[in-house]
Amino acid sequence: MHRTPTPLSVTIAATLIAVYGVLSLLRLALYGSGLPSSAVGMAIWAFCIVGFSVVAYSLYRGSNVMRCLLALAVGASLVLFPIYKPEMPEGGLHLVLYVLQLALPVVACALTFTPQAMAWFKK
Repeated sequence: MHRTPTPLSVTIAATLIAVYGVLSLLRLALYGSGLPSSAVGMAIWAFCIVGFSVVAYSLYRGSNVMRCLLALAVGASLVLFPIYKPEMPEGGLHLVLYVLQLALPVVACALTFTPQAMAWFKK
């Protein structure tokens, strides 16, 4: 899509989205339902991995549509978070993963709206 190099902020944002996907699956495996044991569970995990990979790759390649969709998703999650009030983990690794899952998408989204990134996405 773009012939100019990807700005550092966009590269970091795409990486954070990929890390977010891995952390989501790790948290699910450790503290949720565990590793998938059925074909359906494996398919859902595969779909999640592909989905996060597509979002990260699309951002890295300069998809302004994906940037806007990410901003909408992050905005909606920030608005809905106080309404649903998910249960906070007690502490330790679970709490660290939980906080990272909250922070990574917000930081990634913000990085796609830096002046350099905005100029690059508009090309």
